[in-house]
Amino acid sequence: MSGATIETISAVRAEYGPYEREVLREYGDVVAAFEAAGLPTYVETRGGLALCAMTPDGSLFVVASEDALPSGRAKLSGWHLSHCPEDSPAARWRCTVYDTVPDLSRSMTSGDLAVAPLVTAALTHLVGCSRHEGR
Repeated sequence: MSGATIETISAVRAEYGPYEREVLREYGDVVAAFEAAGLPTYVETRGGLALCAMTPDGSLFVVASEDALPSGRAKLSGWHLSHCPEDSPAARWRCTVYDTVPDLSRSMTSGDLAVAPLVTAALTHLVGCSRHEGR
């Protein structure tokens, strides 16, 4: 993890208000798992709640659910993980990496909510993704 990445995440976290700190408590295990994998993570609230994990090249993994993460973990229906070059709804490219959100039109059950497979999918994807190297 580069010094610039650590500084970037520290700057984002320094701006946290009560809402972001509550989200961090709610999803702290997810943040800890990504950080243990070398992917510093922050809470993003613009455009819907998500966790953003920075990769070594500065691209992002965005952890959400159907559209965004619910503020209450009990309402989480599954994970949706995407990889993109920057935190923007109009990113130049976006890869869907992992999705356990069930089709709610067919089922009222939750998808897999385990954190370890989510992080494993991110790391596996990063090794093989041809887009994240500036393409």
